[in-house]
Amino acid sequence: MDFTGESYSAKKRESKKVNNIFSEHFSRKENILTRLDARIKIISCVTAIILILFFHTPYISSTVIILTLLSLFLVGIPLKVIILRMSAPLGIALVILFIKIFFYRDTLQSGLLIALKIIGSTSAMLFLSMTTTLDKLLTASRYFKMPRVWVEICLIAYRYVFVLIEDASTVIDAQKVRLGYANLRVTLRSLGTLAGAIIIRAYDQSVATYESMMLRGYKEEGLSKE
Repeated sequence: MDFTGESYSAKKRESKKVNNIFSEHFSRKENILTRLDARIKIISCVTAIILILFFHTPYISSTVIILTLLSLFLVGIPLKVIILRMSAPLGIALVILFIKIFFYRDTLQSGLLIALKIIGSTSAMLFLSMTTTLDKLLTASRYFKMPRVWVEICLIAYRYVFVLIEDASTVIDAQKVRLGYANLRVTLRSLGTLAGAIIIRAYDQSVATYESMMLRGYKEEGLSKE
């Protein structure tokens, strides 16, 4: 039996799954939300975030969260994907809730309000990212006079996020083969090594990308078009 081939195929399937979750896989599908003008969605999301941050009530955050989940679910985005996308902000919200209650001796209501603000603001951004492709977002950003250099940084950063995900996946697989996650102590050490390797890889990639752009005639006025 070709274990190497099976392992490679499994890794490719896992890589494709990760890319589908974090890439434009869903925002490129044809539906009523993806057809909506990106400028309208940007204004709506920014307005929702401002309301969440400046009004100290849980109702606005809860409304934004519910509307986001319903909208994404109705256009065919799996609940599992939505939860995975929200896992990081959910973790941060829970940590802050824990700190507010057990370290600052705050009330549960105060901690829940901050947690809801985090999740609500992230939900608005999640709606925007899962219904709008990057090219439409950046085109709309230029309409709102976003600096050209910021647009180019966003384009380059988005391109290499997935390269770094692939690199991280390779390092994790190598660590697993060497029992790098056998217990808590070894796991923490492996995670530290992983973080260091990715930071170094990101720096090396940024230098290589800059040098290649300069060799291809990159100028200060940039590459993006109006």
